[in-house]
This record gives sequence, structure tokens and C-alpha cells, in this order.
Amino acid sequence: DLNKENLPFEDESFDLIIISEVLEHIYKPFHVLDEAIRVLKKGGLIYISTPFILGNHEIPYDYFRYTDYFYKRYFEENNLEIIHIRKAGSILSAPFFIFNLFVRGLFKGSKIEFVLIIPSNIFGLLIDLILQKLSNKYVFVKEGKEYLYLGISLIAKK
Repeated sequence: DLNKENLPFEDESFDLIIISEVLEHIYKPFHVLDEAIRVLKKGGLIYISTPFILGNHEIPYDYFRYTDYFYKRYFEENNLEIIHIRKAGSILSAPFFIFNLFVRGLFKGSKIEFVLIIPSNIFGLLIDLILQKLSNKYVFVKEGKEYLYLGISLIAKK
């Protein structure tokens, strides 16, 4: 139970730790993050990815959404350097993702689901690629506010 128990490894045992799309399901995420840092070797890397705009899933075990501000503060307080941080999606592609959730709810498992979702996914990805080429950004920022990104991933070094 990652919410209660320590990882069964000695300090500084691993060169790389991956926590991908699971942290939002952990009720006590600080315990898991602290344990991951404990077992990470000096100079080792930790990769984390979490969703941001996503409806409740794996119910009832969906507890949190995380921002880059959380990760920056947490890793700074724990003496880790964030090497790379990336927000996926944009204000323009996020509506396609939300549309896909709606379609899945209405047509789950039917041919209509795939007929609608595949073009939606392709169009959303194309929009993000075009935005990246034009502005080299995935998120629009205005007056210090960031709008609609789908998820976040980062690599940090101990």
C-alpha cells in the first residue's frame, strides 16, 4: 500500500524512477514522493507525468490534479533540480479531448465512437503541432494566467 508503507528498498538504490499517470490516485502523495526520492541515487532521475484536465477515473481512487507550481516547489524543497517540464495540450486542443470524453460516454464500444474520436484526436494533435511551430508554446499565458492544458510531465535530478 503506497499510502502507508515504505518502499522495500535501501536508500539510493535506483538510477531512474518513473511515476507515470499514477500520482493522482495516491491519497498520500507526499509519502510516495518522499519514498521515491529516498530510494533515488545521487545524480539519478525521476520522471513524473500526471493529467490535469481529465474527469474522475478509476473511481473512487482519483484524488488530485497537479500543477507545475506544485512540482517546482516540492522538488526545490527536496533539493532536486527540474531538468525538463512540459505541459501537454493547449487551449485549442483541450476541447477536442473533452469532446472525446463526451463521445466515449455516449457511444462507448460502438463504431460511432471510433469514427468520431479518431478524426478529433488527429485534429487536436495537428493544432498542437502548428501551435508549437508558430509560438514554441503549448499553453497560452495572459496576465500570469495559464489556460487549459491536458497534463504535465517532468524530469528531475537528485
